[in-house]
Amino acid sequence: MALSRREFVQASAGAGTALGSLVGL
Repeated sequence: MALSRREFVQASAGAGTALGSLVGL
């Protein structure tokens, strides 16, 4: 399953936001 760079960036941003929310708690 190959992701395009844009898809990878969006997925990374989503994961980063989720982790940031957990750390914020």
